[in-house]
Amino acid sequence: MPQDLRTLRIFEDDLLRYPPGTKRRAQLSRAAGDALALANFVRGAKTEKRRVLVVCADAADAVRLTHEVRWLVGSEADVRLLPDWETLPYDMLSPQEDLVSERLETLWRLTHPKAGCDMLVTSAVTAAQRLAPVSWVGANTFLLKTGDEISIDKLKSNLAAAGYAHVREVLAAGEFAVRGGIVDVFPMGSERPFRLDFMDDEIDTIRWFDVETQRSSEKVNEIRLLPGHEFPSNADALAAFRLRWRTTFPGDPKKSSVYDDAGKGILAPGIEYYLPLFFDETAVLADYLDDSTCVVLFGNITDVLQGFEKDTESRAKLRYADLSRPALPPKAIWQPADDFFVSLQKFPRFTVERTDDGEGAALLTGPLIERKLENPVTRLAERVELARAKGLRTLVAASSPGRRET
Repeated sequence: MPQDLRTLRIFEDDLLRYPPGTKRRAQLSRAAGDALALANFVRGAKTEKRRVLVVCADAADAVRLTHEVRWLVGSEADVRLLPDWETLPYDMLSPQEDLVSERLETLWRLTHPKAGCDMLVTSAVTAAQRLAPVSWVGANTFLLKTGDEISIDKLKSNLAAAGYAHVREVLAAGEFAVRGGIVDVFPMGSERPFRLDFMDDEIDTIRWFDVETQRSSEKVNEIRLLPGHEFPSNADALAAFRLRWRTTFPGDPKKSSVYDDAGKGILAPGIEYYLPLFFDETAVLADYLDDSTCVVLFGNITDVLQGFEKDTESRAKLRYADLSRPALPPKAIWQPADDFFVSLQKFPRFTVERTDDGEGAALLTGPLIERKLENPVTRLAERVELARAKGLRTLVAASSPGRRET
């Protein structure tokens, strides 16, 4: 990126000068790029060793801003998305393993000041979701290094207790396989699986391997193993889950397949929507952030959360009397709008407000190509000359005939 754009302050105020607890509007011209504004903002925040949380009313904006800001900052800052489960509330489907893997990786990084995640981007609904306690994520993450002494049976036991599935061939995150003195494991939060070659009870080598060919490749010195789920899944945890179930829901618990499966060590599809029953207390996203974190809000967060709460309550009412799969109240799984904003009170918080600056607004209005003129690109040429006079470049993006057909 040109140096002049990298140092350009696009927000109309220096947001980093405000102390924790500040609540202000961050004005941004309609002609300015929101991703560029955030890219420059996170650079400044990183120099002061501060993180940035971006919450978008629209989930699509969260994905877009993550990709755009990540491209703009390159290696200068670590930009991560906290993805949604991408299932409907109270759905009888569990999230895809790669989504859970990405979520756990991001949460783990938030608990470590030197683990990156300079900017976290997420949607309003995801940001309001209740999470596993901060201490649980850290306590259930462990490292395996070349030269470590651990028996294969002990490693198998540890992986199973962490929620990893024992399979014949590792294909996805959260799985492990054992063949003689070799253990294949695909850690949650990792982009690729690893092969551990044992010499008796010692890890001799660790290599990553290709899922499709199953061929091992480069050596690594250590790997980090995150939990296999966003909740504990060992025998003690499932027993505690069943106990909380009996105290939470009236009626005969044995009529519920979720409760019954937990007694057999089986995690029923969609059990994630009973996450609060795995813990004495849950955490919220604010608990994973230090007080110096800057929070930037895009869109009408209040309306989105209130609308989501209303829709979710309607879905929950359909299941309240369903003994086979009763629903927890929405507020047990997601923060209501008021509670969400209360949890953000300790941070400097900025709501982005788009402003019209006259010249900037004019740049966004009116066609630049007028086919009725003798020279259809006259206005475009004038715009380019105007930009060049100010030392700016112009990027022209146009669809080809083939692209328009598709």
